[in-house]
Amino acid sequence: MPDGPSFFRLSLVFLFLTGALTPIKIEPGLTEFYVIPGHNLTLTANFTVEPKDTIYSGTWRKDVREIAECQLNTSPIAGAHERVACALQNSNISLTLRNFFPNDVGTYTLELVSDEGDKENVQFAVKLYESISTPSVTWNETEFSKGDNHTFTCKIENGTNPQFHWEKDDETLTNDSRHSISESGMVLTIIAINESDCGSYKCVIKNAINQKEVQVNISTENYKWCQAGKNHECKIYIIVGLAFVSLGVIIVWMIYKYRNRQQDNNRRQVTDATQDNNVNVLPLLEMEQKGPNNEPANEAGASELNAANDLEISHRDNISQKFRRISTSREKL
Repeated sequence: MPDGPSFFRLSLVFLFLTGALTPIKIEPGLTEFYVIPGHNLTLTANFTVEPKDTIYSGTWRKDVREIAECQLNTSPIAGAHERVACALQNSNISLTLRNFFPNDVGTYTLELVSDEGDKENVQFAVKLYESISTPSVTWNETEFSKGDNHTFTCKIENGTNPQFHWEKDDETLTNDSRHSISESGMVLTIIAINESDCGSYKCVIKNAINQKEVQVNISTENYKWCQAGKNHECKIYIIVGLAFVSLGVIIVWMIYKYRNRQQDNNRRQVTDATQDNNVNVLPLLEMEQKGPNNEPANEAGASELNAANDLEISHRDNISQKFRRISTSREKL
């Protein structure tokens, strides 16, 4: 009887020769499929045969029931059901099942038969792509203290290919110095929890069919140490509000001072214009129209003096109107 090492070497040689002498080799690639109801399912496999041999036919079965048989280099052949079709080529074979139903779940078997009568088969597991069920979060609510590390675990009962992520106050969390996300996103650990970590947390799970979420609140109602953070936030808001109010008061005061300066300038301009007219216009006209004894030289001179007086009154009225317009403009401002 050969010793241990010799027996092991003989076994390897036997396995190698057995594989090498296998007339038909099937390489299916994937052998497990998850299918969404209403979608199409396609199972494929590549194969090789001995140089002098060819594949005669390929038969597909679901569990033990034959559903389709196809032959080499023929158009896709419909199976026992109109939703099923198969196609066989020189080195590959495929089965297509249209409009997948939940009762199509099961084990599918492919059997290849060569012209020499050799046979080989392979199996495919076809499962239903399930929607995400209602999630839940587990965590230690009773021993929840400031400064400790706390872990939240998100779980679901059903759901194919679930994708997990965590949010705090509607912002996605990632791995950083304060947060650790592990177990494919299912577990969130908050490191040295403090007031800034208080808020609303959500575990969101989704797949190709649907999305579900569950919420956890770390609030002042349950944990008093959260209130310190809220008080700090309130102080900040009060300081910022007072700063804006002060800025508004300063702006209003500056506008008020500017308008007062404008009004004073307008008053001075009107007063100067009135005084210039009284000093310069009337005396000149009177000197031209009076005689040696300070009496009008003649009737024509008296008429011209009256006209000058009327002109002065008209000029004063115009200045008064101008002053009123300026005052009205200032009030509108």
